[in-house]
Amino acid sequence: MSLPSNHQDDNNFNFSGKSDLELNESMLINYNINITNIIYKNSKIEEIKKAMGQPRVLDFGAGQGTLTDLISAKTKMDIECVEIDPSLKAKLFDRGFKVCDLNALRLDYDLIFSSNVLEHIEDDLGVLTMLAQKIKPNGVIVIYVPALMMLFSDLDTHLGHFRRYSRRELIDKVERAGLKVVKIRYADSLGFFASIVLKIFGYRNNVNLGGETSLKIYDKFIFPVSLLLDNIGFNRLFGKNLYIVATTSKRDLV
Repeated sequence: MSLPSNHQDDNNFNFSGKSDLELNESMLINYNINITNIIYKNSKIEEIKKAMGQPRVLDFGAGQGTLTDLISAKTKMDIECVEIDPSLKAKLFDRGFKVCDLNALRLDYDLIFSSNVLEHIEDDLGVLTMLAQKIKPNGVIVIYVPALMMLFSDLDTHLGHFRRYSRRELIDKVERAGLKVVKIRYADSLGFFASIVLKIFGYRNNVNLGGETSLKIYDKFIFPVSLLLDNIGFNRLFGKNLYIVATTSKRDLV
């Protein structure tokens, strides 16, 4: 495994996978809807609306706003975004989203969600700790990441990933950040096997695995079956991704 030489950091704000974001938004429709549903179902958003009115929601590492757009449409809420890549920030502005400075985030978010971001950050524990300090008492954080280092491939290197996560590592880091784990599950059961195929044959190989056609076929025909397997319990065993739901409390913030 080779560590990324093209990752984002304090000296390089440019994300190397911008073309992949555009392709994923247009081709991985069912995949993105599923992440939206995971975040929504675990967010307590509707409870907060009934009890206190409009929740404050943050998309950390919003990219070009694919999930921001889907969740905003589903919840009928304005969502704030954090993104450090200049061209992606410009896209978020163009799409009408509020983009916040990372160093000036509020301390009263009801929900923070982040999808396929943490793996790009070397000091992921530091970021989790910072995010934990931005959530209201009893607020929720939902993190979606690639799973299992055994699946690490040249696609991960291309995208600038430092790691893929095991259940134990993700739980440990979330708890060390001062949060309480509510749920952790794998996602995309069949994606586990697709990732093995990708690792063996390579990203964008001579049959263009990871290209437009393969993504479209996967999303339309394979992912719905994968989602069915997730829903009957395979997501407790394995999957291409992991998601974790965590919360904080007044006691934690004292």
